[in-house]
Amino acid sequence: MNTILREERYIIFVGSQELVLRIQEFLSGTESWPGRFRLNLPASDSYKARTFYGGSSFEVAREAVEYLESKVTQDPNRRDEKSRGAGV
Repeated sequence: MNTILREERYIIFVGSQELVLRIQEFLSGTESWPGRFRLNLPASDSYKARTFYGGSSFEVAREAVEYLESKVTQDPNRRDEKSRGAGV
């Protein structure tokens, strides 16, 4: 039996980086997913590849954005306002 998916795409900005999130909804088929929605995040220089599952597209998008934001704030090369001397 074939697998039928519905796909939605969202453009987000994490720091100065523009990303396209591709969220798939499992509609029918023989595959088994832990959740109805899936987001495959490819690897980059800043983070590892990951797959997020959840009960809604919003849930998987939120988890992915939180993951990406945590990687941006952990980047040792990132300079925030304090390190630039702002507000001194």
